[in-house]
Formats: sequence, C-alpha cells, structure tokens
Amino acid sequence: MTMLDSFLWLCTLGYALFVITMLIGLVRIAWQGRTVSLQDRGTMDSHAMDTSPMDVAVVIPVRNEFPHILALLDDLSKQVLYGLRLEVIVVDDASTDGTAEAVSQYAGLRGVGVLRCVSAATRPAGVSPKIWAMQQGMSLTVAPFVLATDGDCRVSPSWIQAMLGAFDDDTGMVVGMTRCDDVTRPYRRTDAIQSLELSAYLFIAAGSIGMGHPLSANGNNLAYRRAAYDAIGGYAGIEHIVGGDDDLMAQRMAASRWNVRFATHAAATVYTQPSDTLLNFIRQRVRWISKGLIYGGWLTPFLVVMWLYLVLFSVSLPLWLLGMWPSVWAIWLVKVLVDGLFLGFGSIYMGQARNLRAWPIAELLYAPYAVLVSAWGNLGRFTWKGRVTKSTL
Repeated sequence: MTMLDSFLWLCTLGYALFVITMLIGLVRIAWQGRTVSLQDRGTMDSHAMDTSPMDVAVVIPVRNEFPHILALLDDLSKQVLYGLRLEVIVVDDASTDGTAEAVSQYAGLRGVGVLRCVSAATRPAGVSPKIWAMQQGMSLTVAPFVLATDGDCRVSPSWIQAMLGAFDDDTGMVVGMTRCDDVTRPYRRTDAIQSLELSAYLFIAAGSIGMGHPLSANGNNLAYRRAAYDAIGGYAGIEHIVGGDDDLMAQRMAASRWNVRFATHAAATVYTQPSDTLLNFIRQRVRWISKGLIYGGWLTPFLVVMWLYLVLFSVSLPLWLLGMWPSVWAIWLVKVLVDGLFLGFGSIYMGQARNLRAWPIAELLYAPYAVLVSAWGNLGRFTWKGRVTKSTL
C-alpha cells in the first residue's frame, strides 16, 4: 500500500465516522419527533407574549423577488394561528424589479396581522446585505418569537405553528427543513439532483443538532426566541460574513446557554424552487459554502482535509478506469455504502424517497463539484443577486 493509498484510506475512514455520527444524530431527531403535534406549542414564553403587542413575527429579506414574494404573502395570510398575533416584515434590499412596490400594495394579509415593507438600501460598508436586512427586520419588532424565510419560498398553512411547537424552555433557535421542489412542472432528474444535494446539507444540519453540536442551518427556515437572540448579541461580530446568517448563528447559539432544535413536523418544511440554470445553482452553492474557512475550532481543519480528500477522490475514478489505481475501488465502495445509508434514511424519513433515483449520478458528480464550489466560495469572488462579492466584506 502506497502512502497515497494510506492517506486516502485514513480520510475515508474519517469521512465514514463523520457521516455515521450524523446518521446517529438524524435517528435521534427522528425518534424525538415521532409524537410531535401541531397542538403542542412547546413551552413558549407566555409572559413575553402577554406583554408584547405581537406574539410572533416573520422577517423576509428580499432582493428582486417580484415573481415570488406575493405567493409567499398569500401563504402567510392562510396561517393557522390559534389566536396568535402575527407581524410580517419584508425588508427590501434595493430591489429594482418592483418588489417593494408590490409588497406595499399587497392587501391579502388583512385580518391576520400587520404587514410592513421597509428598505435596507442604506447598508453600511463592510456589512453583509443579508445580515443587514435581517438586523433591520429584527430591530423593528418586539415579538418574543421571530421566524425568518426568503422571498422565493413557500410555506404550509401550519408552518408557524410547527416551528413554534419545536421550542422548549431552553431552546433559543429552531432550524427547519427545506425542500427543493417545483410542483408546477413535471419531475426532472436535474431537479432531483439539486433537491438531493440540498437535503444532504440539511440532513447534516439535523444530524449535528441531534448530536448536540449544530454545524449548519439554512437561512430560509429559522426561528429565534428573541431573548436568546439578544443574549448572544444578535449578528454582532459576524456582520462582515456574507453567509453568516444561518450556520454561524446556529453555532453561536449552541455555544451559549441556549439550545438549538430541529423542527421535525412535516408542516415546518419550507419549499423553494430548483435553480433554473446550472450557473445560478453553482452561484448559490458558492455563497453557501463561502464561510467554510471562518467556522473555526476543529471544523475548519476538518473541512480542509476533506477538501484534499475529495480532490484525490475526483481523480481516482478516471485513474481506476485507466488501470492506474486498481486498489481504489474498495475506497469507493466504502464511501458509496456510507453515503447510501445516510441519504437513504434521511430521504425516506423526510418523505423525499423519489430523489434517491438521482443518487447514482449525484454520487459520481459530487466530489468534483464540491472541490470546485468550496475553492471558489472560500478563495474567489462570486456573483449573487447582481452583486459581485466574496466570503467576507
């Protein structure tokens, strides 16, 4: 066995241990959520609700989301609230497509709560647009519970109840599931690949939360206890990080006295459409992964080693096919089995089993894709929502 074989085997075993650990956490989440009911609002702070003019707020940062935002507002107007007072705050980040005007003229939320549309155009230099928009929204509400989603998402009528139901006395933040589905067109394998890749990301979020050490989250489906958000200083100290509004907040919350939980009820799921082009998909994922070198602790060196592992993995299959690395098939077998077990359980549990049809091709494409996206996001500049940026400002 060569030194290269030894390194690849060592990395493969480390990768397998990590994935199995995430699988154990995911099984814990599934077990804990087996009896969740929408009638259970958790142990929310009733005193805070009694003394606040609003019980719950939804903050939606948007930029050029005119084609989607009104559908989301329609969804929010249909929420089953059981008497809760709802406030919706749309924070417009210098849209140029009429998003702010459409929201300001929207009249469908009457009878449910308060709708406000505010501008985040006066963003200070060196502050992430998404975080600045979230800060503006959070500063405008005194609701004891605040949910966050994106303007291109859709939610079920019980979304708010399902997210609030995940809180207990010690919970400061709840992370929800996101599904990448487009029900307006026939099933496409490329959509399934995107959906499976997003699901894997969130299975890791759920698994790490289940193990008590949150690693990731998705900013389009989060809920905060306001007291916990204030206690950790909100986004202070990470304002300059372009993608720090989800993963870093979950890690920061878990490092405090507050817990992070994963919402297991199906109604807590947020739906978003697959990216319409390969370039837009890559740009989105580049932004998501751009904070990898900022995590700190053991996670950053682990991710660097895994990146080197995936570089070798990317070239191993062509070399094996050429007969230049005959022993690598066993390493592939271990990775495929571990990935299949993790993705299979997660997809079936989350009701996304049909995406497994795209798993074989996704398995082949993932290593080179992850190498490219990780390097681009952490070392280069990228375009998102019409702006050229980098991981930190």
